[in-house]
Amino acid sequence: MASSKKPSRDAIAALLRFSADYDQTAEEAEKELRAAGVDVDGFQARLKARLAKQADEDRLAWMTSARAELAKPRHGDAGKYRAMDRTALVANLKARQKSPAQAQAFFHKLDEISDDDLRTLLADLDELDDDEEEPT
Repeated sequence: MASSKKPSRDAIAALLRFSADYDQTAEEAEKELRAAGVDVDGFQARLKARLAKQADEDRLAWMTSARAELAKPRHGDAGKYRAMDRTALVANLKARQKSPAQAQAFFHKLDEISDDDLRTLLADLDELDDDEEEPT
């Protein structure tokens, strides 16, 4: 496997500083570089590919942060509902259904919903209640 030696960022920065002070047209620079044996077309192709890759990474950066956000637990351990048995969970949900609130959930077949889903539902309702209380 061939190893490629990458120039240090300091060398590139020095080159950029030097070239900024150098009064030369693009055509003159290209001619001089070709005369020095530099593959200008190859360099430009690699540069365009790198810029396109960076543009894609920048465009899709939101996905990385969204995936990280989705990986976080939404309700932690569902807090106070973790220790409740099914009877207590159903009773808590039924009590919430009777209370006046903007967000409610109604299930006619509570025997078909799992305990974990009940816990998550109650935690979601708690979160919605918290959102209602906080002014935006």
